Amino acid sequence: MKFALFLLLTLCGSTAFSQVQTVNVYFDKLSSVIRPEGITELENISKLLKADSTTIQSISVYSDTLGTIELNARLAQERYLNSLNVLGIKTNDVTFETNIYGEEFPFVESEYQIELFRRVTIVHFVKEEELIEEIIEEVIEEIVEEVIIEEEEEVKEPPSKLITQLEAFIKDSNTDEILLELSILFVGDKDIIMKESETELNQLYNFLKKNSRLTAQIRGHVCCKANTKLSKARAERVYDYLVQNSISAHRLSYKGFSNKMPKVTPELSDADRQANRRVDVVFKK
Repeated sequence: MKFALFLLLTLCGSTAFSQVQTVNVYFDKLSSVIRPEGITELENISKLLKADSTTIQSISVYSDTLGTIELNARLAQERYLNSLNVLGIKTNDVTFETNIYGEEFPFVESEYQIELFRRVTIVHFVKEEELIEEIIEEVIEEIVEEVIIEEEEEVKEPPSKLITQLEAFIKDSNTDEILLELSILFVGDKDIIMKESETELNQLYNFLKKNSRLTAQIRGHVCCKANTKLSKARAERVYDYLVQNSISAHRLSYKGFSNKMPKVTPELSDADRQANRRVDVVFKK
């Protein structure tokens, strides 16, 4: 806490503090529709622009290599224009560096991960006043948290069912593979993960990061009627979350099984249908 107080006093007296920040906005394959989390990132930059608290230095647009070069060039252009629209910037008002690469950009072959190149990258310069205020808020939060910990005994939450099962799997030398169900909820008839599922996703990410030899096949399922596209999209959404948070794509795969592998049959109630709308994972050592 002493260091936090020292940093707070230093920042309050600072007159020259600034930072260049890089924001990546990701897209689904062959789509120029900005994901909800990407819209939030762009809206945050837009607010800073309106407050004259940041300056955009460059915008670079990439695509994967699934389509033709011409298609990917058009796709990159559409992603660029959609991003400008959310930022509230007209094309005639662009004064920063713009690089619309599509799939034609230099990269190291061994480092290429297809999902990470479906993106728009924005580099912007946060002015000192805005950055200092932001860091002061973080330091104050840190001080408050440390005071609470010092005054009260820290209560640790017990590990979740998923983590308990995974830890037992890792210790079991006789088992090389296990199927576990995730507590991931989606918006009805969509592949958008609901906010209350973030804890489960973070726990899954942390465990995979800690156990680097573990691989995972993510499987999507739906209820009621056949919908392979939706089941695959839901599995892919979990896959993308892990890849975008630095889990190697070589350790992961995903597949949609429509309604061909019901957990409960026949589906006679809402509870039955909810049980069949799920994402599960086959973990292998």
